[in-house]
Amino acid sequence: PEVKWTPHDQEIDASALTKALGSSPLYDWLIVDHYGLNIFWERAVRVITKRLMVIDDLANREHDCDLLLDQGCLGDNEQRYAPLVTNNCRLALGPGYALLSQEYISLRRERLRHSGSVSARRKILVSFGGTDQKALYEFVIQAFRSANLKNVDLQVVLGGSSHHVEFFRSQTEFDESIQIFRQTTTLAELFATTSLFIGGIGHTTWERCCLGVPALGISLAQNQEQLAGRLDRYGVLNWIGTKETVTYGILHQQLRLFFATGSLDAERQFLYGLVDGRGTPRILTALSAERSSQVEIRP
Repeated sequence: PEVKWTPHDQEIDASALTKALGSSPLYDWLIVDHYGLNIFWERAVRVITKRLMVIDDLANREHDCDLLLDQGCLGDNEQRYAPLVTNNCRLALGPGYALLSQEYISLRRERLRHSGSVSARRKILVSFGGTDQKALYEFVIQAFRSANLKNVDLQVVLGGSSHHVEFFRSQTEFDESIQIFRQTTTLAELFATTSLFIGGIGHTTWERCCLGVPALGISLAQNQEQLAGRLDRYGVLNWIGTKETVTYGILHQQLRLFFATGSLDAERQFLYGLVDGRGTPRILTALSAERSSQVEIRP
């Protein structure tokens, strides 16, 4: 994802795309989510679509689009993209536009309803997405065991392509406080009962915020580090390092610290306030609005 496609490569790809899709009739929208593509590709594909939407979070290249979505934009929202887009581009910036499945709205409502109740046991959810991060999972399990946390369970969700499911199950089969899961299509139900999340810095950020779950974040790729630093500064997560720098000792210390102090209500309320789960219908409204209409995107 750090590699920039040359204008020539982008034009070749755009030509192949327009040939594959055809241009009659024109598509209403074409949506692109790709770090290597920019204004060269976008201009080339306009021959087959009435409007173009870009999903981005790096703000490091020019765009020619009608709608730009950056779910992770915090702070100086519009200023980040002002020099990169045209005047008629509508900007949907910030976690209020996070594209979550609609089950999060009902789960959020239920979690808020019971926010004052205290469960006898608390849960830590661990997931590094579809990538096979065996070493990181081992660090987390070791740190959890050595922290000797009272009335706390660990739920480990391994990536769908992981070859280590049986290994971890055999390592934890006699420990009732640890459960091993294979990656499912959604973490929503697990997030709904979680006290703390440990994982990568991706789309799960907005899912857990919607349900008020604090996190210890570990960046898994270089392109995540800019976002990780920004989220850490704004209090969205506690970024504890990259997959190369994080250690068992760091995880042990952070777990002890979190459960010694607990998650403050103010922190949970801050996360709830960032993401209300209605980003998808907001974007659908923007996609449905005709170019000539006076409908504007607003917070």
